[in-house]
Amino acid sequence: MRTVLALLLMLAVQRVETRNVAFSAGLNMLRANNSPVLERLKSVSEGMPNVSFEACGNTREAMARSEGKKPEEILLIGNATVVKAGVVSLIELSEKGWAIVGP
Repeated sequence: MRTVLALLLMLAVQRVETRNVAFSAGLNMLRANNSPVLERLKSVSEGMPNVSFEACGNTREAMARSEGKKPEEILLIGNATVVKAGVVSLIELSEKGWAIVGP
């Protein structure tokens, strides 16, 4: 999250669209009930409409299995969209010319 905020501040003059794709342990960032950065996510979401969040559906399903829940019981922040596979989403964005920045 710090990387995204730093990038946005550096490029504030330009209209930069950022898509944050969360998978594996990173999906915990988008969990509505226990995200360690929930307040920061809310602030970014409210103040920067050009920032979006994608949650890996495969990771969500794995978390649900390990917690004895259904995938839809893994609650995500309100503006997160679920994609089938986060890594595939990153590959597709890269192929379209997006810059991929890791943590």
